[in-house]
Amino acid sequence: MKMKEILIVLHKEIVSEIQNIKYNKDDYQSNIDLISCKQDVSPTLAKLLSYNSTKLLENILIGNMITGLVSNRYTSIQVSLAILVQAKQLVNQLHDYGVVCSYDELVCGFKL
Repeated sequence: MKMKEILIVLHKEIVSEIQNIKYNKDDYQSNIDLISCKQDVSPTLAKLLSYNSTKLLENILIGNMITGLVSNRYTSIQVSLAILVQAKQLVNQLHDYGVVCSYDELVCGFKL
């Protein structure tokens, strides 16, 4: 199998897994743990990221960022990190990189 074909298969599998992740915008958890953060990452993507780095927390954060990008929804860790940061300028800078939700979404959309 050629590299392009492998990537297409991986892409389809990851997107399918992400689309099957259940989200509840009204129930974002501000106290997150490793288990809940892992639930927002496609198993295939998590395995793929593990080949790049053995640092589990980094892989989970990257996986959550990709999940947020693909699903066009924020994961619990993205909202929780924005809550922890709280400084408007820094939250918006992190949002520009896809790490957290925007400050306006944090204040308005998540009823904080």
